Amino acid sequence: MKNVIVRNEFRYSSWDTFHHVMRLTVSMVSSVDADALNEATQEAAERFPYFCCKIVQNGADYDICHNDAPIPFSPEGDTIKLGSSEANGHFLAVGCKDNKIFFDIYHNMTDAKGVTEWAKCVVYLYLIKTADADLSPENIRIPGQDFLPGEIDDPYEKMDLEHATSPFYIAKTSRAFLPDHKYATDSKRANYTIKASVKDTMKLAKSQDGSPVVVLSYFVKEMLKKLYPDMNGLPVVCGIPHSVRELAAGEANYHNQVIELSLIYDEKMDSLSMDKQFTCSRGRLILQGDSDNVLYRLRERALFNESLEEIPEHSKRRQIYKDNARLIIDNPETAAVSYVGQIKWGSTEKYIERITIHSSALAAPILMGIFPLNGWFNITVMLDQTADILIHTLVDTLNENGIETEYGYRFDDDLCTIEFPY
Repeated sequence: MKNVIVRNEFRYSSWDTFHHVMRLTVSMVSSVDADALNEATQEAAERFPYFCCKIVQNGADYDICHNDAPIPFSPEGDTIKLGSSEANGHFLAVGCKDNKIFFDIYHNMTDAKGVTEWAKCVVYLYLIKTADADLSPENIRIPGQDFLPGEIDDPYEKMDLEHATSPFYIAKTSRAFLPDHKYATDSKRANYTIKASVKDTMKLAKSQDGSPVVVLSYFVKEMLKKLYPDMNGLPVVCGIPHSVRELAAGEANYHNQVIELSLIYDEKMDSLSMDKQFTCSRGRLILQGDSDNVLYRLRERALFNESLEEIPEHSKRRQIYKDNARLIIDNPETAAVSYVGQIKWGSTEKYIERITIHSSALAAPILMGIFPLNGWFNITVMLDQTADILIHTLVDTLNENGIETEYGYRFDDDLCTIEFPY
């Protein structure tokens, strides 16, 4: 099986209103020196050359090539159109404002785990210039180091997709409850920061056979029940991004490589006690994430991308990708809850105040990104509306259930866009 997932998803899996980008924001404990940060950004490129790329025309085709131009940098934190001449053709950019460092990147190039490793390097190089030249680089990928095992491999080439068998478990799907805008003060998208105690969250998770993503998905559901008691008779459906690194090239790999699992809180599930809901949710995720089930789904993904090779026009390939997303667009989930896992920031952690991440939304009205730092789960909640009451209700619900939680602030959906030559 010719495997072209990585290449085709980079070239075609964004369009018009869906640019599929991420912004990771690292808030430092003190104001950022823009000149030093720019120097650190350019130096980090040596360690992460695979993030330095551009699209170039090759006859009737377009190739993804290395880009040795400077990484675009904004000292005012403005967004830069990725892939454009303004970005020197790059699909990543860095900026800063006050105490915040912004990392913008094309999501089809990497995922939250991948962008975090790059951000850790830039922050480390910045801090040894401005805070402590003797900071330890432990758990940080820095210039001069060799690539880690599997770091730059094509993850899908490492998996035996041709012989993937039919899944033994297929999770049922359901039309999902979608919150209306009755609580909105503005119809534009808005992002919110909160933080929840890692100790309290894990205590509840471990005592109830759960996990951080199960616990937080459950309380998103509970928040919605308070504000929308009847739910129009529909269940809350949560999509859970799931990394396939364990089956592929390993944890060090940089590619965007997730499939989505799902949790469904229907009447039957909601009638159970909290501990049983946690157990059922955890079990559902384990079954969906079984290696046979994952390989089968990835085989279907590979066959789809392979079929595109028979279509010569780039515009048609891009349209097919868009059409392929129609099922998601027409049947959105209630929420997507993404947990990046335990991140080791090493010696830089004490200089960091908060982490937030927000990204393009294909259909879900609620997205949640979860990053652990300094004993807290730093949580960014992205809404398709400006509705403070949803977030304050979520904070209150977590506190009521023994998870110390604090509200942070609301910020605009300041995401960059993408430009392709086709």
